[in-house]
Amino acid sequence: MAQFGYVGLDAGATQVEGPLKRSEALAMLASGEYRVMLRVESKNNEPGNRPGAYRNGAVDRCIYGITDTDEFDLRIAHPSPKRDAGLAGHWDYLRNDGTYMNYLFGFSKFSQYKNWFFIEDGLKDEEAYSVLGVYIVPREFSHAGQFQMIAHRDEMIHLMDLPMTYKLDETLQELFDAQVTA
Repeated sequence: MAQFGYVGLDAGATQVEGPLKRSEALAMLASGEYRVMLRVESKNNEPGNRPGAYRNGAVDRCIYGITDTDEFDLRIAHPSPKRDAGLAGHWDYLRNDGTYMNYLFGFSKFSQYKNWFFIEDGLKDEEAYSVLGVYIVPREFSHAGQFQMIAHRDEMIHLMDLPMTYKLDETLQELFDAQVTA
């Protein structure tokens, strides 16, 4: 896995010394061979070693507990990968060849994140436990669906962490604008 280039939990991310500079990330995205991935992860672990939202309890704390509903009731807004039109075929292939366990879930758009994690009060409380990790991932090892995306864990390059209450601004918008959509 690549080393990390950005970290930070304030309003924006703070650049630190590392092998991937922001300008390099923007160039990678502009090449069309990479895309941005957002991922809700445990705050107190190192990138690449962080449990995601379903394993660290963020979904229970931010969605099910607050909305007083369960996974069954939210399956249209939060579909499994085989029910996500953009992922179903890829997920079936990965399941059949046994490599699906090497893939992590996240979001290809900020709007996907906000559709999943939409209750602001829950996000403020969740900042004690989770961050919104931002990664650059090769298109070859990632698949974007209608509601979520997946990427191979060994190919994810961590750029920065943002607070769960992050509001879309130039910090991420510049990255999204730089990627070539296909």
